[in-house]
Amino acid sequence: MSRSDLLSLLDDIRSRVAVGDSLEGNLQYLLADVSAEHPYDVAATYRVGNLMGQGGCVLVGADNQPIRCPRCRGEDGPFTDAGLCEPCARPMPLDGVA
Repeated sequence: MSRSDLLSLLDDIRSRVAVGDSLEGNLQYLLADVSAEHPYDVAATYRVGNLMGQGGCVLVGADNQPIRCPRCRGEDGPFTDAGLCEPCARPMPLDGVA
């Protein structure tokens, strides 16, 4: 992200917090390569639209790839610490039929 893009993001977050439209979030930015056109690595999540009800959130720098179980390739979860979905993490009976 460029410096001007980062400043715009900070301005947006600040203005939403100031008017009470954002109640929580997080921001991380790192200067990855000072000589690059887009030197900042940025990851941010912050709530927006709370003045209109439940609202939503803004994600910046998030990976769009879904979490998948490596065994069944399902995306539903919930997932265990081993990375498997709960059905795949259960012990398989000796006859192979779950």
